[in-house]
Amino acid sequence: MSQAKSKRALELLELVKQRTPPQTHQEFLEILSLFRRKQLTVQQVHERVNILLSDYPTILDLFHEFLPNRKPTIMNEFTEAVSFVNTIVDKVEQFSIQNR
Repeated sequence: MSQAKSKRALELLELVKQRTPPQTHQEFLEILSLFRRKQLTVQQVHERVNILLSDYPTILDLFHEFLPNRKPTIMNEFTEAVSFVNTIVDKVEQFSIQNR
């Protein structure tokens, strides 16, 4: 993932944390974690995040920049989606370790 995309991913994570209730933030992180562990498909991630963030169209639009709106048909799309999720989950884990 490019440095610019990594920065946008972190901005997304921060927006979800700042502008949504704590429960929504936790659910968002859990969805990404499930995807990272290959327990959700890209389509399932979209469905869940679309519902979860339906009251936050700006955040939802930013999220859609990272994952395709459909099941990826090109390997690059899938690789970028996985990279995005990994970046966010890694940053969350680093933050959790630092704040113990």
